[in-house]
This record gives sequence, structure tokens and C-alpha cells, in this order.
Amino acid sequence: MTMAGIASDGESLAVRTRRLLAELGRRPRRERGQNFLIDPTLAERVAGLACGDEAPQVLEIGAGLGALTECLAVRAARVVALELEAAFVEALHDVLAGSPHVRIVAGDALKVDLAGLVDGPPDAWRVAANLPYYAASAILVRLLEARPPFERLVVMVQKEVGDRLTARPGDEQYGSLSVFAAYQTEDLAVALRVPRGAFYPQPKVDSVVLSLRPRRAPRAGVLDEGLLLAVIRAGFGQRRKQLANTLVGLGSLDRTSAAAALAEAGIPPPARAEELDLEAFIALSNALSRSGVRASAAS
Repeated sequence: MTMAGIASDGESLAVRTRRLLAELGRRPRRERGQNFLIDPTLAERVAGLACGDEAPQVLEIGAGLGALTECLAVRAARVVALELEAAFVEALHDVLAGSPHVRIVAGDALKVDLAGLVDGPPDAWRVAANLPYYAASAILVRLLEARPPFERLVVMVQKEVGDRLTARPGDEQYGSLSVFAAYQTEDLAVALRVPRGAFYPQPKVDSVVLSLRPRRAPRAGVLDEGLLLAVIRAGFGQRRKQLANTLVGLGSLDRTSAAAALAEAGIPPPARAEELDLEAFIALSNALSRSGVRASAAS
């Protein structure tokens, strides 16, 4: 099916979005996080953050009805646009019909091999995305775990996720995702704050645009990455408990051995996970590694 007048002269992005949804016979599904970007200025700014003054290769996740895709198509040398909904994929082919350097792919960002979507190594590609609220954290984890990493990520997420990613010890939102992000990135910042009116339908929460540069090489000084991540998960699994208690059972660790590892890492026995920064978690996991605890046993 061909959509009539996809890029009608004078038609605003908001009007076009509503028209396309009507022609497709679709209503936005909140459970899928379908809040469509209808602010063209914001779309341009996000594309500008992703591309800069260069003409990079960009993987877009959650292309929707093409608001951001069109802006990326103007700035990028190549674009791969991933979209889950088959009906929206159909509309995207019409919206981007005049952009042969844009490839539209149907797929689920939680299931497909994201690195396999692009030609060549991921570190030659950037990522731009308006991530669905229900899956934003999980998709970000997948992107940050990609090896080799993507060059840069510019992603729109709900403010709560942004707060969790950028939180520091002592902050209310500080948790395992905060420490994971600190470990996996060389640079992480809130680039833009996004008003609710930038979307249709308007979400019930605020949003932000994050700019992340994934770590290109393994962090020096980490003896066992898998164990480090297991320690972080265990610590925040019962965040109000003292680490001496939450570590018990990690790789068959007993309380005496847990206390010894904490002492070697210079961490006070009453400490809780929410008080530790990344360096403290690294020191603790290294102490556990030297005591014989392995990631395979701790998982």
C-alpha cells in the first residue's frame, strides 16, 4: 500500500503523524511505548548531536514513522533504520523513498543482533534512537555490551532512566544501572531535556536525550569483568542490606570470607551498595577474585 502525500507541502510533522496513523488504521499503543516525535526542531537537534559536522553511518533504533530518520538521512552517509511494527515499516518505505542510502529493517531491538545490522565493525557506526519507554534500559544495556562498541549513542529516554544512568553514590536513583553505565562508558551526559509536548500522544513522564560514548577497550585493573558485574547485581539486589550480608552465597562465599574481601578492598563492614562508587566495586571484585571466587560460580 502506498500512502498518499507522504511529504505534502506545508504539512506539519504533527499533522502528518496523525494522518499516517489514520491511514494505517493504527492507534498509538502505550504498552509499546509508542509516543511519536512531532517536534521537527527537536528531531533536527537529535540528528545534529548524533552526526555532528561529519557524515557518519548511523543505526537508528525505533524509527517509528520517520521523524528522526528523515533528519538523519540529510546528515548521514548511511542510515539503517530498525522498526518493530510491520505497519510502520511499510510507511517508512514511503517516507524515505527518496533516500536510497537509508535501509529500513523490520525487527525487535531486544532480539536482533544489533551489531549484525550494520556493515563492518560497530565502532564505525553511531546510534540514534527514540527508545520505547518499556524497553529503554534493556536496549541500552545491549548497546553498551556490544563488542566492539558502537562509536557513540544518542538516545531519547524517559527522565527516570536518564536519572538512573547518571546518578552518583548517595543519590536516590543510584543503582546497578548507574554503576554499569559508569563502567561501560567513557563519557555520559544529559544533552537535552525534552518537553512532553514534543510527542504524540503526550507521555505522562518527562524525557531527556543522552549522549554516551561506550568504552572502546576493557577497563584497566579489572581482574574478572563477569565477577564485577555479578558483585554489582548482588549488591543492589538487596540494596538496603549491608554488603557483608548480600555477598554471602556469591560463589559459595561465607560471611567470614566476605568480610575479609571487604577489608582488603578498604570498605567498612556496614557499607551498603548504594554508598559505593565504581572504583570501590572494582576493588571489592578484585579482592574476591584473588580469594578464588570466579564469575562462573557467582552467576
